[in-house]
Amino acid sequence: MDESTFRQYPWVCDVSNNDLDAFDFDCMKAQGVVGIIPSPFSRFHPPHDMARFADEALRHDMPIISWYGLPYFGDTAAEERDLKWCVELARDYPPLTKALVADVETDACDNGWNAPRPTADQRVDALWRIKRDVIEAAGYKCIVYAGIYYWANQMGNTKAFEDCDWILPTYGIGGLPCPPITLENIDPGHILSFKPKLIGHQFTSLWGQYPGKPCGRPGGNRDMIYWYGDLEMGMTADEKKLMKIAGGSYDQMAIWYDKLIDAGVIEYEDPAQPAPRYPSDNNDTANVKRHKLYSEIDRATELLSHL
Repeated sequence: MDESTFRQYPWVCDVSNNDLDAFDFDCMKAQGVVGIIPSPFSRFHPPHDMARFADEALRHDMPIISWYGLPYFGDTAAEERDLKWCVELARDYPPLTKALVADVETDACDNGWNAPRPTADQRVDALWRIKRDVIEAAGYKCIVYAGIYYWANQMGNTKAFEDCDWILPTYGIGGLPCPPITLENIDPGHILSFKPKLIGHQFTSLWGQYPGKPCGRPGGNRDMIYWYGDLEMGMTADEKKLMKIAGGSYDQMAIWYDKLIDAGVIEYEDPAQPAPRYPSDNNDTANVKRHKLYSEIDRATELLSHL
């Protein structure tokens, strides 16, 4: 299949703890990856490890599109843990979309928790609670990631989340890439009881083998997503204008912010707590300023009036 088939939409990389020491940002950008969706989980120091990874991403001008977490169904703490971590990290490393992804695919009893096997109704109730009390209560939109068959068989094929944006995984043979799916061919067997509002299509688990390069990860086994939505859908028109002035670069936005502070146009105020909550070893005053800019970029209207 011609490689141009796979470049019809922007590529966004799904980042897990397997990428912590195996992610070449410059290589990924050169391959055309426009952003990442990290998970806060790691085997050793969650969520601190992924906070350090997020620092690296921003230093390499790799945007965080969203954060994703798995609700492990059947135990309340296991259901909420990763998404609560997403909320905490999103405060310090805000996602462009102002949305968090609930990755719906597994139960607590299959992942080391001493928990009963939940029913479909119990999974649906748990996901609704997470959406309402964890994600939306913190001011974020909920994006659902789920496979068609899992949703039909394990979530009772509920329509309760049809108003959410969705990311669906559909791969080619053996995990290799497949062309972009559309609403017309998203569910040819009419398995789902509704038509998901598709914002992304995870199209391969082997992106580093084809059409991309390993970019630091042995074997190149990476999940990659076609992104159908607005990469900056969480930003206002004025915020997008400020991004355009900065040439699409987060570092340039920080530079503009510092220039306005130095010129006395706006006054820099330290946040109530020393952001970020999970600092990297290289965190310094400039990073604090940059994180404050990300967190309070809705001041863009005020800034633009002085540019």
